[in-house]
Amino acid sequence: MKKHIKKHNKILITGAAGFIGFHLAEKLLLRGHSVVGVDQINDYYDVYLKYDRLKYSGIDIDKEMERGVTSLKHKDYKFYKCSIEEKESLDKIFKKEKPDAVCNLA
Repeated sequence: MKKHIKKHNKILITGAAGFIGFHLAEKLLLRGHSVVGVDQINDYYDVYLKYDRLKYSGIDIDKEMERGVTSLKHKDYKFYKCSIEEKESLDKIFKKEKPDAVCNLA
């Protein structure tokens, strides 16, 4: 039995600056969901690609991304620069954002 995600849910995506995470966030936003993106922006591959994706999504990369930055392009998209290994920081994000679902791509 498949469980369908209802419209207007808040979905947290880890690895949101990566190729798949970026495209998933864009698709979910277009379908009317709120998205909370989390990514540590590590150098597993070129970080400039990740920053370019964030810029395309309206994230001002010059802001303090650790505190959360709301997209200038999508009012329902907020991005945090955070490693999922930073339990205390991640707990704060969950407490503040209260996502309905999580997609772990990190």
